[in-house]
Amino acid sequence: MKNLYWFIIWFQVSCTPGGITEVNEYDLVIENVGLIDGTGSALQEKASLYVRDGKIALITKIPLRHVVPKITIDGTGKFIIPGLIEAHAHPSEIDVDSVARKDFPHSFKTMIHYGVTSAVLLGSANGGYALMKELQESSNNGSMVAPRIHYSSPILTIEGGHPVKMYPSDKWIDGQTIYYLKETTPISSIIREAKANRAIGMKIVVEDGPMPPFGDRMADDLVKKVVEEAHAAEVPVYAHVSDMEEVKICVAAGVDNLVHFTCVRINWDTDRETIEKMRNSETSWVTTLMLLKSLVYYRLHPEWLERPEITRVYNRSYIEGLKSPAMDVQGKNILKGMAGSDTLSLEAVVTPVVQDLMKVQEMGVNVVLGTDVGGDRFILPGLSMHEEMELMQMGGMEPLHIIRMATFNGAKMLGIDKEIGTLEEGKFADFVLLAKNPLQDITNTLTIEKVFKGGKEQARLK
Repeated sequence: MKNLYWFIIWFQVSCTPGGITEVNEYDLVIENVGLIDGTGSALQEKASLYVRDGKIALITKIPLRHVVPKITIDGTGKFIIPGLIEAHAHPSEIDVDSVARKDFPHSFKTMIHYGVTSAVLLGSANGGYALMKELQESSNNGSMVAPRIHYSSPILTIEGGHPVKMYPSDKWIDGQTIYYLKETTPISSIIREAKANRAIGMKIVVEDGPMPPFGDRMADDLVKKVVEEAHAAEVPVYAHVSDMEEVKICVAAGVDNLVHFTCVRINWDTDRETIEKMRNSETSWVTTLMLLKSLVYYRLHPEWLERPEITRVYNRSYIEGLKSPAMDVQGKNILKGMAGSDTLSLEAVVTPVVQDLMKVQEMGVNVVLGTDVGGDRFILPGLSMHEEMELMQMGGMEPLHIIRMATFNGAKMLGIDKEIGTLEEGKFADFVLLAKNPLQDITNTLTIEKVFKGGKEQARLK
């Protein structure tokens, strides 16, 4: 009876307001913050986000009582967005040697510094599986400051095709960092190798460009065979394209993801059916408008390299090496060949491209932000994602949609939107804390105060 008496007293006290309550342990709590979840939903004001074991455990507008967080951050007047997903990068400047990588100014550190918490590596002259797996493991175990690494197969192309024609290197080794397709016979074994090495998909280059002298496109039968064999093995296909004819070849073959919207010109009177097919097959399309800015306008405007976001972060000698009178000539020649005039402004060139992108998106195609970092020296890792977002806003797109393209849409393309890409309970706690509201101006995504990956604050450059 005595024990029963004390049990009744304990039960009454524990259920009384202000009495004993359950103590919830969290690794991180961010209180009273403006939360933009990446789904396209409106801003959640004065939200509190709770992290446990690397994942978002709870999002609420009513702060919990009697919690025991290891770290608490007052988010009053601040904003959080999901970590950015760079959907088109190349590991061309990364060395296998961890010591060399640690000192290299171009590395993944700048991606983390600018809030990129996931990166999709789509082949390069350094794109062999050994390096890709080593980079991924180094990121996963924390021995390297880097985004989450997702990598494709080495590039499948034809002899004399892109990218070897434009970017010659002795590191292009057939069967290791590139595959030259001459016939369909070896395709099945190439795909088996990709699956065995945990590649996110096959990377094929269909285009004949991107600039004169043009080569040959990959033959339709090769494209179809790659897609057929890849889908039989449940492996997606990423295709590099540069015009609408190549888009049609890929869509007809059933390619899963298109890389490059830049330079593709849609005739809405004749091409709408192809876009509808993309929507129906759930094809994703990666943007890479930064190529317009890098290949042309950075070359015409070397003063743009003096923005603080560049001078305070990137290696000075590298940036100075980009300034040359020859760059101006290159930029004008490319612009004239592309647009018929060498005097058009960046806004004049970008706006119609963004307007087409908006129509494609309105029709239901999953449009994903990527910059082709590593594809041109002026595309700077990390900052380039913010510049891509700035170009979208310049062309008329609303920040809420831009943020979704830079976060959720990338995760959807990768098929891991249940794990990353938005700020929702149960997902990995990858997010960026900002000082200003990016929905008022997308350039406010650069007001970064902290970057978190898996709930752990990442080291940023000083």
